[in-house]
Amino acid sequence: MGEAVLTAARDARRACPSFTLDDSLDVEVRAATAPRIGELSWRYDSTMTADLAGGGTLAADNAYVMMAVGYAVVTVFVSAWQEPLDEQLLRLVLTTVEHHLLEP
Repeated sequence: MGEAVLTAARDARRACPSFTLDDSLDVEVRAATAPRIGELSWRYDSTMTADLAGGGTLAADNAYVMMAVGYAVVTVFVSAWQEPLDEQLLRLVLTTVEHHLLEP
């Protein structure tokens, strides 16, 4: 079951690599290397950019990770606004989630 969910998510990401929301928020989606965690995992990243009324720009880097552990499929989302994404924080969250799924 987990593999079918991850395959469907991957296919949806490939079908739409970029889009604009409400004429103000540009989103670019890209593949990323899946972390070696859980029984199966999958990751994609995105960058969101918005032009502000005062002339500035607001940007965010995002990571979405789906992982299968036992009968559970969990999605973890981390976002960083105006700064680089903290990969160590993402890894800590994923490790903690995996631990709690394996040892409830």
